[in-house]
Amino acid sequence: MDEKKLLNDYEPLIRKLASEYFRYSRSASLELEDFMQEARLGFISSLRTFKEEKGRAFSSYVENGIRMVLRKMLNEKSRLVRIPKYRIEMISRISREEREGELTDCELSERTGLNVKDIAVSKRIMAEEVPLYLDSKLKDDEGSSLLDLVSDGYEMIEKNIFRMFLEEKMNELKAEDRYIVNSIYGAFGEEKKKKNVLSRELCISSRTLNCRFNNALETLKKAI
Repeated sequence: MDEKKLLNDYEPLIRKLASEYFRYSRSASLELEDFMQEARLGFISSLRTFKEEKGRAFSSYVENGIRMVLRKMLNEKSRLVRIPKYRIEMISRISREEREGELTDCELSERTGLNVKDIAVSKRIMAEEVPLYLDSKLKDDEGSSLLDLVSDGYEMIEKNIFRMFLEEKMNELKAEDRYIVNSIYGAFGEEKKKKNVLSRELCISSRTLNCRFNNALETLKKAI
């Protein structure tokens, strides 16, 4: 393969992906060109490891490769934040106790068993609304949440940025597929519904609904 020609042919895709991730970096030290260079390196690396005999589409393979290096760049060089799992669990416990009204740190300590210092730190994080632990699951009938789409170890991303990014990608799905995903998860204002209820509503078989649901999730995973 002519690497230089292919790199030039795929420059629009490289710029599109680099621009997407640059928008979410929030780092004064990083420029769009930094993401462009990293995306080009990801493209070349994917190009050199691509094997036609495995039956994978070249365009999808290199796009995934570019996204991988850009996510790594965000994780290592941007202002995205990491916090440990135990802290997220503390925040979750505090949030559950405060659902019906704000409590003092001492009251929270009595109800949760956490010490006052941990409560103060956790509440400060909650007030800043900076990090979101993508590996945490929401308890629901399906046992997972939309955030599980991008969970990767202890990767962190800013809550509002991620929601905006996910909603943007959701809007690229077909309307009915978007409705299926949102209804199953109870996301973006849709009423949460069980799959059997949803299949009857849409007059499609459970098998067809599962197929469309899984395909939509795969599309979102690749986009994110």
